[in-house]
Amino acid sequence: MKRTLSLLLCLILAVSLLAGCGFAEKKEEETASQSMPASESEEMPMEPAAPINGKEKYDIDATCYEEGLYQIGQDMPEGEYMVLALGILGNLRLASSEKMEDESILLSEVFDHNTVVTVGTGEFLRLKSAIAIPMGEWPAELVINVPESGSAVLMVGYDIPEGEYVLSPSSLESSGVYGEYTIFYSSREDKTNNGTYVKENVPITLEKGQYLWINNCRLASR
Repeated sequence: MKRTLSLLLCLILAVSLLAGCGFAEKKEEETASQSMPASESEEMPMEPAAPINGKEKYDIDATCYEEGLYQIGQDMPEGEYMVLALGILGNLRLASSEKMEDESILLSEVFDHNTVVTVGTGEFLRLKSAIAIPMGEWPAELVINVPESGSAVLMVGYDIPEGEYVLSPSSLESSGVYGEYTIFYSSREDKTNNGTYVKENVPITLEKGQYLWINNCRLASR
């Protein structure tokens, strides 16, 4: 009887030990899986946001491309886009490579109002704190106003009539902030009529199809 009881106790003890080991191994596996850092392959790259109906979010009846990285020709069509800053500053970068190494950068801008960009198939556009709207969908009644402070890009013949104008320093000049301007012949900003600082009245002539970048200065007809 004693021998049988001893054997029974040994059997119970053995089963308990095996169960305990299994629980410990499971616990160790769970702890290890929780503490293991995510591998680089699990880190998700920046994905493009799906275009949205701007009427629903921005009261603009147009397609809006939000913050994200876009492959032109795949994620968004090639063409010209109006790009609007969200918040204080917007940022765009156009490159020939998805990794956007320095040598692949075609255009890089930080802006506090708006800019205009033309993108081609195979290029990559990254938007931060900004939205892009196809120029063909940009409402005709929405024109970019001339801000006395900050920068804007005006399309001649659309936002502003062609003709003769005078740029003059803004009220910010008293605090040491000088105005600037540049006239571009392409929204790729690859052909320019060199601009200058605006420390006094500067006469300029604008022609249809040009783009005027203006920063911290006043603009008036001549």
